[in-house]
Amino acid sequence: MAKSKFTECMDDIKTVSKAENKGQKLLIPASASLYIPGKIVDNKKFMVDIGTGYYVEKSADAAVSFYQKKVDKLNKESVQIQDIIKEKTQYSMSIELQIRQAAIKQHEAMSKQQQQQKKEASAA
Repeated sequence: MAKSKFTECMDDIKTVSKAENKGQKLLIPASASLYIPGKIVDNKKFMVDIGTGYYVEKSADAAVSFYQKKVDKLNKESVQIQDIIKEKTQYSMSIELQIRQAAIKQHEAMSKQQQQQKKEASAA
């Protein structure tokens, strides 16, 4: 979800920063359901949310680079998490196999013990 949000930001920056969009009218979201009419004055500078409510003014290229780094970081972390999940799944399967083998051995030992008790009971 975050990755698609950052990718969308990059696409929006690339679109707005085109020369033909300078002076373009647009609607600016003031809340989830309230928009205010506005006009692009400088389409080469953007306010970028760098986290925890802090915004920094960046050029179009710097803003795209910022979001690209975020996407790259998310991709890297996603691969790391997938690797961890694979490793944990393998451990889980290995433990499950050992438990099954121990249960089979225990069942076999109990069967042998019951057969031996039957033989001893019939011999007595």
